[in-house]
Amino acid sequence: MAIVYEVSAKVGTYLNREGVEKGDYVNMGVVMETKNGGFMMKLKSIPVNWDGFAYLNTPRPRDEKPHDGGQSKHDGGQVNGDDIPF
Repeated sequence: MAIVYEVSAKVGTYLNREGVEKGDYVNMGVVMETKNGGFMMKLKSIPVNWDGFAYLNTPRPRDEKPHDGGQSKHDGGQVNGDDIPF
């Protein structure tokens, strides 16, 4: 089954090094296409303060570094050291 979308949710905000407020997103899971042409969602996590809205983003290559445009700075529980605000 091919991954069609990555599912993410906004869980808050943070200030980057320049003091600009950015959205903090968490990866919730993926949407896959089934062999019958339908779609199936596999959730890995659900944020505690989730308001029910989720983003469906086209998957990025695994070797691509996350960016600030609506993608998670969290990847499977791993935090990129460059994004830690302290």
